[in-house]
Parts: sequence; structure tokens; C-alpha cells
Amino acid sequence: MSARRHDRTRVTAAFADVATGWNGPGAGLQSNDHEGTPRTAGCAVSVAGAFAVVRDWYDRVTLASLYLPTGSFGGGARSLYRLTNLVATGDRLIIELEGQLLLIITEPGEPLADRDHLVFDRFGQLVFDWQEFGNKQPHVEVFHEGELRFVAQGAGL
Repeated sequence: MSARRHDRTRVTAAFADVATGWNGPGAGLQSNDHEGTPRTAGCAVSVAGAFAVVRDWYDRVTLASLYLPTGSFGGGARSLYRLTNLVATGDRLIIELEGQLLLIITEPGEPLADRDHLVFDRFGQLVFDWQEFGNKQPHVEVFHEGELRFVAQGAGL
């Protein structure tokens, strides 16, 4: 786990009808999860709850840089990615950036979110499946601990 701690508030909400599929701002949402359980700060969040946090955060920021447990991907703040698809299925949250970077988060913990940052500091497993821009050469990285961080365009770490 990252030694860095954050004083950001863990984002929580109650969901009466939780969305489980998204592919862009204003896209139609499909719902098949009816948990409706109120959540409090510090408690485990459902995959559908993490989905809602990611969707809402990316709807607001549009572009963000990506930091994996090993460090920045693509040069930090110089490389910005838009969310092109988001899916919650079973115990996994699948985040697609730019149509060719896939982040598969199994058993995601409750994400930390503020105006400029979205952070997953707990997860069962994180798989980063990506293709190079231009030649589509595939790569896969697997993480079992660390921090996945998105930083909004124009914000600092």
C-alpha cells in the first residue's frame, strides 16, 4: 500500500437504482443492481457505488492523467486521457480510457475523490491492459497493492 495518506473525504452515497453501464457523458444508463443501502464514510463500497463515483468525477473533469502503483503512465500531466467506457460487473469495475487503455479493478475499495483527484488505494487486484498508440502492441500489468490515481487536467499531484 502507498505510504501516502489523504485527508480527502471518502465519497459515499445511497443508491436506489444503481447504474452499471456507461459510455460517455449523457449516455443512457442501464440498471440491474437495486442495493438501496445507505453508505457511511469509511465503509466498504459496492462496485456499483465505485462506478457512480468514477462516472460523476469524469463527467466533471473530462480529461485526466493516470498514475499506476508504479508511477505515471505516459508522462504524467503531459498525457491526458478521456473516459470512453465504464462498466460494473460482478466484483469488477472496468474503466476504459481513449478506447485502448483498460483498467480492470477487482473488489475495488471505496474511492477517494475531490475536485482534482480520484484515487483507488484499496483493491483485490488491478489489471492494466493497454495497447501502444499507433501500433496497437499489447501490454498487461497486474498489481495487488498500491494506488491508482487520476489527476484532473491542470491539477498538480
